[in-house]
Amino acid sequence: MNHLVRVLRRRWQLLALVVLASIAGAAAAAWLQTPTYQTAAVLVSTTGTAVDGTSATQNAAQRALDVSRFAGTAPVIEQVVTQAAGASGLTARAPAGVSTTADGVSPFLTITVSDSDPQWAQAVANAYLPTLPDALEDIDPGIAGSAEQLTSLTAAPLPGAPATPDRSLYLSMGLLLDLVLGFGLVVLWESLDRDFHDPEDMARALNLPVLGVIPQRDPKQVLPMRTAPSSSRAEAYRAVQASLAFARAEGPPRSIVVTSPSSGEGVTTVAANVALALASSGHRVLLVDVNLRAPSVHDLFELPPGPGLAEVLAGRITPSAALRDLPDTSLRVLTAGASNAHQLEMLTGPRTPQVLVELQADCDVLILDTPPVLQVADALFLAAHSAGILLVARVGVATKDRLRRARDAVRTVQAPKLGLAVNGGSESPEGLGPRRLPASHRSFDSAARTAPVTGDDKPVRESVPGSS
Repeated sequence: MNHLVRVLRRRWQLLALVVLASIAGAAAAAWLQTPTYQTAAVLVSTTGTAVDGTSATQNAAQRALDVSRFAGTAPVIEQVVTQAAGASGLTARAPAGVSTTADGVSPFLTITVSDSDPQWAQAVANAYLPTLPDALEDIDPGIAGSAEQLTSLTAAPLPGAPATPDRSLYLSMGLLLDLVLGFGLVVLWESLDRDFHDPEDMARALNLPVLGVIPQRDPKQVLPMRTAPSSSRAEAYRAVQASLAFARAEGPPRSIVVTSPSSGEGVTTVAANVALALASSGHRVLLVDVNLRAPSVHDLFELPPGPGLAEVLAGRITPSAALRDLPDTSLRVLTAGASNAHQLEMLTGPRTPQVLVELQADCDVLILDTPPVLQVADALFLAAHSAGILLVARVGVATKDRLRRARDAVRTVQAPKLGLAVNGGSESPEGLGPRRLPASHRSFDSAARTAPVTGDDKPVRESVPGSS
């Protein structure tokens, strides 16, 4: 139900457009039709006397039925029209419709006339009684005799409102059909839309909680934790940091792989700002740029690109010698360095887990800024040697297909999925914080999330908080 409400809120313009357009069409159809007025004269056949064992009432009913069979024929209508024109002074013409009704049980004969002119409909209906005997004489003298025994029970009144079209019915049926059509179009449009527009829909597709929603008010402000610590974007990064910090009793996971389904979703800015947020809360944090193909951490912090991780993997420098301290914070940075094809291959080699263990020993939280998970296997390899994966997705960039493929990819490694950070979301204060899925949808394994980086192929569970 909540999902349906979000879809309707997102597509309300389409639903409103369909409903308004259809109602306008129904109203136009109703008002463009020529209104038709309807009136009826009720005649009654006199009972007379019983004949051949048949009651007088039965005889009268039969006479009314006999007359009704001929009263609506063209010759009779023609003479009735002539009589009506003479009596009313209106122009003689055939009415829009004439119907005669008798049930053969009661002695009543109902003459119903419809026309676009209410006065003409009334004149024709009331002209039947004096015209029927003469008009039926040429058709069947016996029936004409029955017509002579008809008297007026109720004269046809002047209709005040048109019988058709029923404009209220048009509008109500139009509204009902419009809602059905509108809902159908909304569901169809939503199913064909490949993009995500709501963080909760992303979380549901990935089966992960949303740890924070980062508004995209000023794209040039890439490090709000340093340049605008009181901004809504900085608060959003603190929400991600708080979600990680309180995810377990021992504090945040010891090592976090930050990745995304595809490029352009803001992995580096999320990794850098979350690292700054963790550092500001008192943790010793180490941010490593593992994206050797397109490094950018050094640009964010205005650091030289090397020596960095590439030189460490090549054995030309020790990890501790490559670290750079940032002033006024407990955050240190290991840039990517100058890589080549050989270092790219070494990234997924046996040397990398050893380097990660050395780096982990020198900090409380190790954050790895990695390439997109759908483009290269680096993030998946590193996730197997980490305590969890933080996925980043940008509204307007992440598609349903990419997110589902990313979900399937991270499921192949035995590493906890910490949650989702959404870029480009709502700027309202209530929209920045974490959003938990129902218990059946939560994927953060409370036991597995304590796994630190080790030199083995798989993460192991910590027995003592803070140990490595």
